[in-house]
Amino acid sequence: MTDNLRWGKLESTSGGHTQPLVTADGDPVAVYAVTDGTVSITPTGTGPWKITGSPESGLSASLPDGRVFTATGRDKKIGRAERIDANLSGSTFTFVNEVKSDWIIDDAEENKVAQFTGANHGVRHPVVEFEDGVSIGCDEAVFLSWIAREALERKMLSSTAILTICLIVLTPIIIAFFLL
Repeated sequence: MTDNLRWGKLESTSGGHTQPLVTADGDPVAVYAVTDGTVSITPTGTGPWKITGSPESGLSASLPDGRVFTATGRDKKIGRAERIDANLSGSTFTFVNEVKSDWIIDDAEENKVAQFTGANHGVRHPVVEFEDGVSIGCDEAVFLSWIAREALERKMLSSTAILTICLIVLTPIIIAFFLL
């Protein structure tokens, strides 16, 4: 599979939400779901993956055929890492945060495989653009797209938390400044 993949609209369900992963033509590839706190990914035509771990310690997906895909932030949790290492049952990839919200995905030989960005609503609807001539399997493309989604979402949540704390600390100082 070398189609560009994008995450569709987040849909609320009873007990959670779902988000489809589709090709540029809108063909469904997988569904990401959170139900009662349990995360699952189900590629089209296969069974659900067992998702374990956390963005802090690393994420893992156990596929129905026994393969295990993992991703860990290099020296930091996924939301703050500049590099994320992914091992897809022996095939290794590295997510590299090049500039602010722009990322590339390199293979083991440091060849660019794909890119994605958090700019222009990229956090809500990330698009993973695979390079021409790159051939990777559907499961691998789904996992790389999921980690791209997690990296953007966690980085946004981390930035939001820092901004909120700064505003809470600065508000009394600003109020005191104008009252005195």
